[in-house]
Amino acid sequence: IYIHDNVINNIPIVGISGTFRNSRIVGNTITIPLNTGEHGIYVTNGSNNVVIENNKVTGPGRLLSVAAGIKLGSSSNVTIRNNTIDNANTAGILLAEPGSTNVLIENNNIIKTYSPGGGNGIYIHNGSGITVRNNTINGAQFIGIDVRVPSVVLDSNTITNSTYWAVDMNVTSSANAV
Repeated sequence: IYIHDNVINNIPIVGISGTFRNSRIVGNTITIPLNTGEHGIYVTNGSNNVVIENNKVTGPGRLLSVAAGIKLGSSSNVTIRNNTIDNANTAGILLAEPGSTNVLIENNNIIKTYSPGGGNGIYIHNGSGITVRNNTINGAQFIGIDVRVPSVVLDSNTITNSTYWAVDMNVTSSANAV
């Protein structure tokens, strides 16, 4: 599946969603009305070999809902790169469901995240074999990069204007490299 160069405006829930295999999501512009939608791009459970790149996502998120610019379900071999995410609730990029493996998050630009409880630039709640490198995060309301699992590599990220922490490694393992 190749989803490319679409303009998606004023969608009330999710801009692009599905279970993808050997797929590319490239060059799309997604605008979700503030306080109405959930995710700009949602790669659901069971996806494999997916590249998400050069997309622009603006405004995803309900104030009382978990929402993200790009959300990854339990998936493997996923690359998220060169995307711009602006004004997202909960997280710019969110890995929340167990089972994601071999994920590369690189060269993304995340601008302003918010939430009633605080918004994170990149939030890694579950997964293994995850590399986060060369991302720029500016204006996370809570944490720039929030990591809750072991075996995550953080390399050469730039984080500015986070309200609380630049990086929070809230795990019980010493297997992380920063």
